[in-house]
Amino acid sequence: MQYNYNLNLPLSLTPMGNNGDVLLSGGVNASPQWQNPSILSTGGCLPTQISNQTWSSVDWLTCGTNCASYAGGTAGDGGFTDWRMPTVEEYTYARQQFAAPTGGWLGGFIWTRDVYPGTPTNWIVLHESAGGFWNSYTRTDTTPYCRCVR
Repeated sequence: MQYNYNLNLPLSLTPMGNNGDVLLSGGVNASPQWQNPSILSTGGCLPTQISNQTWSSVDWLTCGTNCASYAGGTAGDGGFTDWRMPTVEEYTYARQQFAAPTGGWLGGFIWTRDVYPGTPTNWIVLHESAGGFWNSYTRTDTTPYCRCVR
């Protein structure tokens, strides 16, 4: 039995990334980009961006829904659709690695998707402008802000 394959490969291929990089979607109408998906201890990938978009006075569930449905429409967010509510580890990394979002760091707490240890009815929130300062709120509280990572 003989097989013939015609791959029709373009003469100019996307240049290869660095060792360990993977080709990830660049979002709607954008070219894919090589990125290094460094692994977090939680098994996820390190965020590559923190959103300029924020929501105020939202509860935990609304924040998660907003992040999951966010289409990156705010200036500087690139039209990407792979946003999520951050874990403590993801947000801490993003806060340390990326420049301040448009408008600067907020002077309040940001929701994370991590449950407060020993209190399954509370979620961890991180104070954005103070860096590592954290607290916990019940998921129905609307005091924290919402900001997403991707």
